[in-house]
Amino acid sequence: MYTTAVYALSTHEAVDARVLQSAVDFYVGQIWLVGTLPAETDDVCQGDVCQGILRLLTSCRPHLVYSFVKSNGSLPIERLMSLLGQPRSLTGSRSLAMLIASQLTAAVQDPSASSLFPEYDAKSKSHTAPPALAQLRTLASDIIDVLVQSTIQSERTCGLYALASLYESGAGSEMAINVWAKNGWAEELWDQGEFDRPETQLALVYLADACSTDTKVSASMKKLGNGLVQELARARTGELGEIASVVLAKWSNLPAPVNPGTEPKDEPESDTSDVDPVQLADTHIARILALSNSDISDPQISTAAERSTEALGFLCLNPLLKHHVVQSPVLQTIFALSKKSSQLKFAAVMLIRNLTQYKPVLSEEQKRVQQMQQLSKRAQPGQTIGSEIKEMESKDHNLDDASAVAERSKKVCEAGAIACLVGAVQGKVSDSTKDAVAEVFVALATLHELRGQLVQQGAVRALLSILSADAPRAPLKDAKYTPTALPNARDKHVAWALAKCAISVPPHLAFDDPRALARLILSLLAEESHAQSLLIRFEALLALTNLASAEPGSSSDIRGFLACDLVGMSLIEMCVLNEHVMVRRAATELVCNLVHEPRVFERF
Repeated sequence: MYTTAVYALSTHEAVDARVLQSAVDFYVGQIWLVGTLPAETDDVCQGDVCQGILRLLTSCRPHLVYSFVKSNGSLPIERLMSLLGQPRSLTGSRSLAMLIASQLTAAVQDPSASSLFPEYDAKSKSHTAPPALAQLRTLASDIIDVLVQSTIQSERTCGLYALASLYESGAGSEMAINVWAKNGWAEELWDQGEFDRPETQLALVYLADACSTDTKVSASMKKLGNGLVQELARARTGELGEIASVVLAKWSNLPAPVNPGTEPKDEPESDTSDVDPVQLADTHIARILALSNSDISDPQISTAAERSTEALGFLCLNPLLKHHVVQSPVLQTIFALSKKSSQLKFAAVMLIRNLTQYKPVLSEEQKRVQQMQQLSKRAQPGQTIGSEIKEMESKDHNLDDASAVAERSKKVCEAGAIACLVGAVQGKVSDSTKDAVAEVFVALATLHELRGQLVQQGAVRALLSILSADAPRAPLKDAKYTPTALPNARDKHVAWALAKCAISVPPHLAFDDPRALARLILSLLAEESHAQSLLIRFEALLALTNLASAEPGSSSDIRGFLACDLVGMSLIEMCVLNEHVMVRRAATELVCNLVHEPRVFERF
């Protein structure tokens, strides 16, 4: 109720700023500091208090930021860290605390949020961090440092979980940046880890897992903790061993330092070699196969399957392991389990994505830059740079060229990938899942042999269901719309995948209403920023040609639909004059199909 009162004050124009600041200070100093104490209230009450902070972050951001990081000292941040450091079982209040950390970090990066700080200068053009951001970094790093360095295991565990939660929320690279800058902090973190209790070691590997989003921090963690994590993965069973194995999988593809000569000479060298990635993959494959007959509705079993699937997804970034995973029966097991567990769907989608993605089209300059980056990671004596480049080109060509990806795609679809992808976008789905599914369907639709299977198993409806609200649709013949390049990357992938399907499959069999796709595919003709823009335009023209081959006057006929779109016809005309011969041919063929419409005939 008090949150509602403060919100009402903040939206009233006549309220004095000092009155509003006093109200916010009271909420933070009394409601937040007392109401979020785990020992004095339950998880539901903590959730209500966290919701209040989120509401105030929206309604009166400068006042809340000042009260949170300045006027009340370090206590509000300490309370936030205590919530972030809670065990994983208290998901409600911890999730809200992660959202607060994310929103608070975004708020303090806005210079206007520091307007109440004495050192704030609205006219300053300095590149230094805003006062609120600098203060938040200092407070958060000091509190985490005290907790992690504590000799009391429960406090150290809380600090490790809190730091892991910051990275999971996306706020770690800002709020915890000062922690890693402290001399010897990371080394001591892992040195102490060898003597920690199992529950504290679990928090430590959770931190290593969460830090994988930050390449620089993750590389340092690997260098210092590789030996301990391997030991935990071998010796421990249950959650600790599973998380340790996932961390090793994520570390397996970390790049080496680009400029090793710039590192401090006294920095300790890792005396532990990397675990064999094939052996690690076999471990996770065996774990998943062992769960094939288990009750996947059990949260522990579902979580274990998700972790091993996620680990395989990271391992399959290595071309050497993609063929190994595809040849095993693990894919059928994963897809079968994902039908019964929504928790497993995203990990399964990402695994399919890593198995079926084609190498990006690079310019000659980009290819050379990539080769030099790879050379910096592996300098072996007795080999010249020329021989290294030839070896890498031959290796990449054999393991990750178009033909190898095509064979993997066929095997993945035989295992049931299409049904898994279609099921992954049903119901309430995250944007990241939708983005990944759209990318995978583009890769699968590249093979004309798979396009019929995609249509038969519901890929078209799944793609249409993940279009954004701003995607071009055309329910009426006279709908006003100017075709432009699709700004949303997911819409672009959806349109491209549908265009690929429309090339090979009869429109009346593939689509309920081909006219609903006309302007979506037409937008691909305006694409210029994509690295494969010529290919996109070419395939869009072929798709429109097939759509325009329907019986004149039928419900599937799009000729009249396109004829009333003058801008769209102009795009087609521009393609007729394109410098690439294949684009010109495809555009000319499309015009030949469209001239059955009198308005198109008159135009030309």
